Amino acid sequence: MLKVCFVLGVMPRCGTNFLQNMLRLHTSCYAPGPVWEDFVISQLDILFRYSQRVSNNWDPYWFRNAETNHKDLLMQCLGQGIQDFLKLQVKNSNPKNEIEYIISKTPSLKGIDKYSLFFKNCKFIMIMRDGRSVVASGEKSFSWDFELAAIQWKLNAKKIKKFKKMNDINFDTFLLIKFENLIVEPENQFKKMIEYLGLSLNDFDFSKLKSLPVSGSSDLKSSSKAMHWKPVSKENKFDPLNRFSNWSLNRKKIFHYIAKNEMEYFGYHSDIALSYWDRVWISLYLLIWPIKFVLKKLKEFFHSIFNKAI
Repeated sequence: MLKVCFVLGVMPRCGTNFLQNMLRLHTSCYAPGPVWEDFVISQLDILFRYSQRVSNNWDPYWFRNAETNHKDLLMQCLGQGIQDFLKLQVKNSNPKNEIEYIISKTPSLKGIDKYSLFFKNCKFIMIMRDGRSVVASGEKSFSWDFELAAIQWKLNAKKIKKFKKMNDINFDTFLLIKFENLIVEPENQFKKMIEYLGLSLNDFDFSKLKSLPVSGSSDLKSSSKAMHWKPVSKENKFDPLNRFSNWSLNRKKIFHYIAKNEMEYFGYHSDIALSYWDRVWISLYLLIWPIKFVLKKLKEFFHSIFNKAI
């Protein structure tokens, strides 16, 4: 029976493309498109409110002898409908092999707090990546604002931490994978994921892992190349683990101040030590930064209006 495995990333630029492409090397895993990043979990809050409002109209007397909570049942049926939609992509693409899993990918954690209400028996893989590399990659690829991206990574890391604490008692609930481990020890991580999915590794050619291409790498922005998501071979200089190596000391200090606790929780080392005065100037800087950010956005807005006018 065809099943769904959800792959969610801490935020964009965390390696969801790489992880999905790695899983697709297994003949039982499939991600045919055309919906490559579906974001179906990101809007679960809407379905939750829908279920709440609908069930509020039900007379509790109707269910006085019921063994099942019908509001929960409604949400699970809505979740099944989402799965059926994703499975249509497999049915419409006529795969050559017998598929066991369709891989649903989204580089966002929005909606994760409602996940277990809608999906009871799906596999769920979360990918974490060093926040410094995520932010540096986003800056290079999409001109992210450094401070905003650092704060977003911190908040999303907290979401994973909370989800992990709530679900650690049940191994089948989810699997947490670190992007860095996919790069350093791809064979071990691949085995870990395939074991989690309950699939066989018989006859699998592990040499494919070493030649796995990359999609959407920030390296594409080098030499004035445009961003795209077509698979390309890794270049010799491909080094996704040190995207932040050219950061100034002050920038490293600001990130450390923002996300120190979350970085340590997920095992990311930093040799940055903040003095008392470092904490003072950074805290003052972060008080001023929102004003600077708003002014920057207003300038961009009026600049775009002016350009359209002429």
